Amino acid sequence: MTDTPVLKAPLPPSGITYRPTTPEDEALLWEFLALAAYSDDLAHLKRQPIAARHVEGWSQNRDGDFGVIALGENGTALGACWSRWLAPEGSPYPEIQARAPDLVLAVKAEARGMGLGENLVRALLALGLGRRPPVTGQCLNVRSTNTARRIYEKVGFKAVPGAEIPNLAGGVSLVMEWRWDGPLPSP
Repeated sequence: MTDTPVLKAPLPPSGITYRPTTPEDEALLWEFLALAAYSDDLAHLKRQPIAARHVEGWSQNRDGDFGVIALGENGTALGACWSRWLAPEGSPYPEIQARAPDLVLAVKAEARGMGLGENLVRALLALGLGRRPPVTGQCLNVRSTNTARRIYEKVGFKAVPGAEIPNLAGGVSLVMEWRWDGPLPSP
């Protein structure tokens, strides 16, 4: 992997390991989607098409689905970051989703503030660049007040001007996009 500021992650906190997602992680990703959406009603979240499309059918191992899970010393999942190509139809930002998959990040409350979120995003971006064909862009939406926005900005995501959207909580989310323009890793 190339040694670039975008992909260079801080050292993981002691005892944290990372593994790629598998089709068997669908239930776990639903839990993390609920965290990312600040929802304590998973059944309601699953009925929201704009949210559910990030996880629904993960177990079918769709081409283009990939992600990273952070595990604590006891093997408990502490965070997840995953990416999925979503159909632009029905998206609040179709022109962006036509050129980049959607990224989701969630970290359990007890694991926040340790650099885990940044490590997960950087690991996902590196994993995407190593795919064939490489995934050289990502998009996401984040609440304008969410502190995770700093993570995204730090790794190179930029807010898309004029692309604010209403979120499930009744607030405003920013659409952000990341594009890789550096050299690609060798196969």
